[in-house]
Amino acid sequence: MKNYTKEGQKLPLFGIGPYLISGISLLSIAGLVMSGNILSSGLLDGVWALVSRIAGIIFIPLGIFIWYMGALGSKMDEHIENNKLQTGGIYAWVRNPMYVGVWFINIGMLLLWHNLWLLILIPVQWMILTVILKNTEEKWLLDLYGAEYAAYKVRVNRLIPLKRIMRKSVKYAFILGLCKLFRIQRVMELPPEKAKKLFAKKYKGVVIPELKDSKVAAETESVNGSTMLWYRHPEHPGKVCVYLVGGGMLKYPSPSQTKEVLNLSKKLNIDFVLPFYPLVHTGNTLTDVYETIYELYKVLLRKYQPGNIYFLGGSSGANLALGMISYINDRGEGLPMPGKIYAGSPGSLLISDEEKKLADKLDKTDVIMSQKATLSVWEGMTGGKKVADYMESLQLGNYTGLKDVYLSFGGDEVFTAAAESIRTRLEMYGVHVTMEIEEGLYHAYACIPLVDDAMPGYQRMLEYLKD
Repeated sequence: MKNYTKEGQKLPLFGIGPYLISGISLLSIAGLVMSGNILSSGLLDGVWALVSRIAGIIFIPLGIFIWYMGALGSKMDEHIENNKLQTGGIYAWVRNPMYVGVWFINIGMLLLWHNLWLLILIPVQWMILTVILKNTEEKWLLDLYGAEYAAYKVRVNRLIPLKRIMRKSVKYAFILGLCKLFRIQRVMELPPEKAKKLFAKKYKGVVIPELKDSKVAAETESVNGSTMLWYRHPEHPGKVCVYLVGGGMLKYPSPSQTKEVLNLSKKLNIDFVLPFYPLVHTGNTLTDVYETIYELYKVLLRKYQPGNIYFLGGSSGANLALGMISYINDRGEGLPMPGKIYAGSPGSLLISDEEKKLADKLDKTDVIMSQKATLSVWEGMTGGKKVADYMESLQLGNYTGLKDVYLSFGGDEVFTAAAESIRTRLEMYGVHVTMEIEEGLYHAYACIPLVDDAMPGYQRMLEYLKD
């Protein structure tokens, strides 16, 4: 392998490797030295000593092989020098095969000494590798490769190839299990009046935590009687994004969401507005929400160029973001359209038999929403009153003037049943549409990246809004 760097190379060839490998190896050596005296009480004998030695004999050559495939058998030096992410060969099994190889050699040495106390060093070394890699090389790679590396992290484990065996991450599988155990889908299917009472009991009004930051100033203003939380950059970047939260107009943005929007504003270096729009359990309906966001949009047009105004929404917030285009056209005041919309899992009432047939299948895989839940939430949002067709079904919208939309859906969620119809309708009006349907993922995953599985979608959302 060649030495450190060449012109244009963005990563060091060896990184922190020599230091990290030396560290875990010295830890093993210290353990082996103490094995015959201080730690002698842990020595195994008989058949268990033999088993330990055999395991050690297996681990050492296996480690050498893994290291060789990662270091020399994959042309890793060429990938680093040419700033290309290596994801093939053994790198399709683990992200750090060279570290794994050295670690396995260390494990083999520890096993050869057949001492129970030495086995404690194995998880300690794993922890050292995990913490240091997570806070050094992985950050460098994410900065350099962005969404490509984020997607790679989801597919491939750091040190142990569990994701080659399991379809979903352990954390994601656990969360899905909890959703099924507590029957979240059934909760979402509550009749509107029961849902309103449930959220009304928890209602505390507008709650905004202290948001102090040297780069972004957070302050509130009132539009149409509703609170708007602004995130402004002192250098005035000239771009703004309206973040429309989901939740069926039953709850205000949470304190954690206000902090997340602050982070988004800093990451993207653009201003943000987080509306606390009217809630249905306080006597408002969907039409009131549309009117409030419409008035906010007119305020934004006085401060920003229309092409520099973006909408970002998840779930019912995504429905609102797309529905606003039809509302603007319906009002007929000639307002110019926003520059782009990111809609994560926009809810929409189904129209065609084909949509409903697909939804019947997705009802069985979606652990949050269902067709019944969608109808129940919709009745609550509208107060049981008839609203414009485009508010009910995005497939019927008038998207005249809109230029660019990014749609994202989880492959397991019921809202995906309308995805193709929504895209077709948008394209009929000349809108450039990017759509992703991520296999196995959940409702609004990109806007709410609870697990590593969702991070590539989150990264793509950021890149879309940043461009």
